[in-house]
Amino acid sequence: MIDNLKKNFITFVQGIMFGFGFCIAASVLYFAFQAKTQETHEYRGDTTTATSSPTKDNQFAFRDVEEIKRNGRSYFIGRVKNNGSFPASGVSIEINLFLKNKFVDQYSSYITGDIGPGEERYFKVSCGCKEESPTEHDSYKVGVVGSYKF
Repeated sequence: MIDNLKKNFITFVQGIMFGFGFCIAASVLYFAFQAKTQETHEYRGDTTTATSSPTKDNQFAFRDVEEIKRNGRSYFIGRVKNNGSFPASGVSIEINLFLKNKFVDQYSSYITGDIGPGEERYFKVSCGCKEESPTEHDSYKVGVVGSYKF
């Protein structure tokens, strides 16, 4: 009887150790994969005003960016193109507003889905709230502040 208890106890401990080892291996693989696929970009923006067109940056290029004002609300719309060699996901676009070259406000939005290499996507960034219009500004910077690549 004692031999059966010892045998069962040893089997139980081996099962726990096997599960613990599997958890460690799975965690190492998960974090290694995340570190490889996650890429955070420095701010890659274009200084622009409502009348000038943005210039191209290294991985992302902005085209046809303009500010639209309707019903007391402001929106920035345009297109962003992935000039990189990998698809980008979770692309975060940021609009920084300036008045006489002094920073006054900031708005951002995410693009859902992937942007493949050479692919272009439309974006829209809403500024202000329903009852509150955005801060007065005379220029803005548009940039991608973060994304993931595969």
